[in-house]
Amino acid sequence: MEASGLRTSIEGFKREGRKAWPEEQHKRKSTTGHRRWENWHELVKHAKNGLADDWT
Repeated sequence: MEASGLRTSIEGFKREGRKAWPEEQHKRKSTTGHRRWENWHELVKHAKNGLADDWT
């Protein structure tokens, strides 16, 4: 994920709240593989550390 795309996603998330990714919301309730989405701040932290590709 490019930095500009990530920035856009962050801004969209801030505007939309957790409704930004309803499909991820749905998945993470039943799929442990999507637990990464439970904490948006963790995603942002890792993305800022250059690990965004591991989180997309």
